[in-house]
Amino acid sequence: MICYKIIFKPTPLPKRSGGETTAMELKKISEYEWEIPKHGGMKVPARIFASEKLVQKIQQDRTLMQAANVAHLKGIQKYSYVMPDAHEGF
Repeated sequence: MICYKIIFKPTPLPKRSGGETTAMELKKISEYEWEIPKHGGMKVPARIFASEKLVQKIQQDRTLMQAANVAHLKGIQKYSYVMPDAHEGF
C-alpha cells in the first residue's frame, strides 16, 4: 500500500459558541480513502471515504473534528469512519 501525506489548509470557519476548529493532518490512502492519524487521546485513527473535492468541502465545517472526537470513545474498534455524505452534526 502506498500512502501519500497531504495536509489541507482548512477554510476558516465562523466562530461558534462552544468550540474552535483546528487543522488536522490527512493522509491520502487511495483515490477515495483518507486517514486522520491517531493523535492526542484518539484510540483509533479516523478513516474518511470521499473524493478530494468532497474532502475539501467536508473541511468547511467541523466534520473531521467530530470524527477525531469519536475516535476518543471508549470501546471503539479499528477506525472512526466518515462516509461520503458526511456533514456537521452539532
